Amino acid sequence: MSDSAEGTRTLVIERTFAHSPEKLWRALTEGQLVAQWLMNNDFEPVVGRRFQFRADPVPNWNGVIDCEVLVVDPLKQLSYSWGAFGLGTVVLFTLTPAEDGTQLRMEHSGFGADQDAAYKGANYGWPFCFFDLPQHKLLMSPEYGGDGKTVGRCAPFTPPLVAFPAHWAPVDLMFYTGTQFPKKYQGGAFIAFHGSWNRAPMPQEGYNVTFVPFTGAKPSGAYEVFANGFAGKTPLMKPNDATYRADGVAQGPDGSLYIAESQKGRVWRVFYRGA
Repeated sequence: MSDSAEGTRTLVIERTFAHSPEKLWRALTEGQLVAQWLMNNDFEPVVGRRFQFRADPVPNWNGVIDCEVLVVDPLKQLSYSWGAFGLGTVVLFTLTPAEDGTQLRMEHSGFGADQDAAYKGANYGWPFCFFDLPQHKLLMSPEYGGDGKTVGRCAPFTPPLVAFPAHWAPVDLMFYTGTQFPKKYQGGAFIAFHGSWNRAPMPQEGYNVTFVPFTGAKPSGAYEVFANGFAGKTPLMKPNDATYRADGVAQGPDGSLYIAESQKGRVWRVFYRGA
């Protein structure tokens, strides 16, 4: 990371890959290959070409990043603009032959002083720290000297926005964009938890669909279990004894919620009729 005279900041990452410049150039400039490590796109390595990266939409973002190709110097440099979330930044890749392959330097420049979240990202402490749900704080992992009480080196790391019990096994997430459900659910996230398998000798847990309310792009409250009882028994000691295991959530055209499970292939439709 570095600061410029204009007051903007640049993120710099350098890596050496055991591959030829030709191979790395293909990974950077062939759209179908870029989609495998970044996002779907309609990129072409032509200066002036306007293109888009496309991700799954989420509340307050349509999933689109608008870009324009600025530099194409085959096997040497590639640059394009990057526009999303109010960012007007530039990405530059530089390839340099090395003894053991090719050095790839990525510079992402143009971050303003008010764009810390985009510039610095977040460090959640893994694997040195874990989030203790009952104490609601990051603690040092036992593998790195933790005793279940010590914060230590975990103090500066970013805590999660939402935390769930260990081993619940989330397998699918969907933001609700419909209007059939009451207002509290609109814009929130439904999460399918497949359920634990490695909590022995304690009972297995999870096996539910949970809801997290959102306001704008951020969680606005604690999670709540929306649909339960999939396990079929309490306590459940062996995962294979579960009657059902939630495995997917989807929204229908009318705003209904569909829940799929993996034990018997059953699908439920959940709809709201009003009070």
